[in-house]
Amino acid sequence: MKTTFTYRPKSPSPNIGGYRYFFNGQEGDNEVFTENGLFAFEYRMHDARLGRFWSVDPLAAKYPWNSTYAFCENTPIWARELEGLEAYILFNKRTNKLVLIPDISELKPALTMVYVSASEYAKLTNSQKEKNNYGIIVENVFSGGHLDEDRIIQNDESRHKEIPIPIGTYNILENKGNENPAHDKFFVLDPQDDKPYNKIDDRKGMVNSDGEQRSGYNLHPGKTSWGCITIASRTPEKTEQERSEEWNILYDAITNTTSTTVPDNRGKHRFLPWEKQIKYGTLKVIDK
Repeated sequence: MKTTFTYRPKSPSPNIGGYRYFFNGQEGDNEVFTENGLFAFEYRMHDARLGRFWSVDPLAAKYPWNSTYAFCENTPIWARELEGLEAYILFNKRTNKLVLIPDISELKPALTMVYVSASEYAKLTNSQKEKNNYGIIVENVFSGGHLDEDRIIQNDESRHKEIPIPIGTYNILENKGNENPAHDKFFVLDPQDDKPYNKIDDRKGMVNSDGEQRSGYNLHPGKTSWGCITIASRTPEKTEQERSEEWNILYDAITNTTSTTVPDNRGKHRFLPWEKQIKYGTLKVIDK
């Protein structure tokens, strides 16, 4: 079915499983206006009729030169509105590289963006951070595959469960309720689909090697991936100890950002409105 993009979409009926996400990847909300384009961003509502938000920017004190209600600094043709207050990660399946911006709300538009290794990032001084915006770049990151000593092996026909994570955008959530304490430092990657925060990939056609609906995407260090984004625990250049230290720096960078609380929609939890989970940010998967 072909979908036509519009700034003023009519929300499809939930009874037919319609897709609710439109402008800037945000959810359309037509409870107030039937067809006039109200969008639910993370922290406030955006009225596409006016090109303005309905409430004051929560980061207004940091950007006194901007209108507190403006959309992407009044440059909607080339700019995308970032929700702020969270980490942003980009993972490229083709190059096996991951880039992390620890807190996009701290980016200064006038400064150059510089990407460094995790160990270099941990050593940055406040003086250096005042001169540039910094992100962390990590190599030897894979999805779907396994390690053979220190080499990443993918597309092994004898290991059918090692299916890479699909292209798309994911919520970075805490990993709750683990029997293995080591998994407490993993992050859940919940697809931004029609049923958010349930940790299941509800997008059409997303099935595993057993024909079941895919779920359980995580971001973690390790040696095997059935669809998680895995920081290789060992590489030709670095020992397991060095890679473990890199992961700890990444973990701290993500968890020390300004996080939000979202509903916990896992199984029966969705019927308990007081059940919440932490969202640390957004991760985008590309393949180019």
